[in-house]
This record gives sequence, structure tokens and C-alpha cells, in this order.
Amino acid sequence: MELPELPTNSTLAHLRWVSENELSIDWRDGHASVFLLAYLRKSCPCALCKEDAHGLGLKRGIRLQPRPPLVNEVKAVAIEPVGRYAIQIVWNDGHRTGIYSYDYLRKLCPCKDCKPTADKAKS
Repeated sequence: MELPELPTNSTLAHLRWVSENELSIDWRDGHASVFLLAYLRKSCPCALCKEDAHGLGLKRGIRLQPRPPLVNEVKAVAIEPVGRYAIQIVWNDGHRTGIYSYDYLRKLCPCKDCKPTADKAKS
């Protein structure tokens, strides 16, 4: 599979492919975040996915798009810039409504240095 072109819309972050399943963001402050695409898909910030995560959509009778399982088959078909503050990922399951702000992506960073203080206290 050919990897989609990455946007260059931010002066705060530089996106690059690590593999067909991993996206890296090099932040202006020198930090680097490496995301599995499946993690980003699961963390989709759109209203439908957030409702699905809380089970509210089913209670309201809304038919939600099924979320794919957290496996490496999740692929990005396209990654598009949204202004200078975000990216929008088009997924191979057809989902495309999540707008991932760079602030949100930085908060999602899965590295041990970026985990919330509460998680560090448990360690």
C-alpha cells in the first residue's frame, strides 16, 4: 500500500511515516511522538466516536459507524490539513470526520514521558 502524502500545515510539528502502521510527529520543542494508526483511529475525536465510546449513541437510537478492532489492519487512506492547527485522517474503513488538532495529538502522545501525572504516581 502506498502511504498517503503528509500535510505540512503546522510550524509546531513535522509529520513523517515510520512504517505503514506508524506515524511520527516531531514537535518544535524537540519531542517526538510515535503513534500506531490503530491507536489514532481508536482515539478519533469526532462526535460520533466520542458518543460511541460512552455508549450514548445506542441509547439515543443513533446508528453509529462500527469502530474497527484495534489491530494493524487500520490504514490511513489520506491525511489532509485543516488550517494550520489540525489534520483530518481518512481511514480505510471509510471514516473521515475526526479532526485531530495538533494540541490533541500532543496530549495523546503514548510515550512514558507524556503520560498523565496520575499514571506516573501509580508506577
